Amino acid sequence: MKLNEARVLLTGASGGIGSEVCKQLLKNQATVFAVSRNKQKLEASFSQADGQLSKIEADISTQSGRNEITNELNTLRANVNVLINCAGSNQFSSISDISEQDVVQQVNTNLVAPILLIKALLPMLAKQDKAKVINIGSSFDSIGFPGFSVYSATKFGLRGFSESLRRELSDTNIEVSLVSPRATKTEMNTSTIKKMNKELKVKMDDVEHVAKIILSGIHGTGAETYIGWPEKLFARINRVFPSLVDGAISKQLPVIKQYL
Repeated sequence: MKLNEARVLLTGASGGIGSEVCKQLLKNQATVFAVSRNKQKLEASFSQADGQLSKIEADISTQSGRNEITNELNTLRANVNVLINCAGSNQFSSISDISEQDVVQQVNTNLVAPILLIKALLPMLAKQDKAKVINIGSSFDSIGFPGFSVYSATKFGLRGFSESLRRELSDTNIEVSLVSPRATKTEMNTSTIKKMNKELKVKMDDVEHVAKIILSGIHGTGAETYIGWPEKLFARINRVFPSLVDGAISKQLPVIKQYL
């Protein structure tokens, strides 16, 4: 599918990666239905956008928010043929310190919401000649990392769902793919995380680089795309020889605990 033929529902459009994805979609003449909980932030970021962009204020983690999205798309006769689930929530914390509310919030935003949004949009996607669902995972969807246990759980779940759904829909017009960035320079990664990553020599990508790879998934055919080296290698090793990754991360644990 060419980018100028894409009619994209993009969640998390006012966030770091999502905002850049939106900018690059518009630059490539795609039609974008941008979803954010904060419409003012959307307005500030895309005040000069023309008719290619429609802004939808909704909280995807709630049923009412998802209903608002589908109702708005039907009103606009959107005929969406691409869904990019870019919204996400993260908190760097030990499991003993994280609140129950924050656990539920991450699970709802990162896992429950994309599953139910896809379910709601399947009838619309099925009517298109070709359609794509692109879920945004993380290097932590294959590598469980201390301090990100809840986040990793949601992303592991999203990877499993994406794989299952891809196979379930393999005889339809809808393709499902997963793009898994490593650490990225966004507000989601706090100054504490950035300091820890620097000490651990963990590389962080620019949002422009990540967004270009996400967009390549619209006209590409890859089922899973992992961004960054050596994270791409570690993800594969962890699936076959997790004890090797256990040992490597255990050596980093004293540094990690300094920042928790």
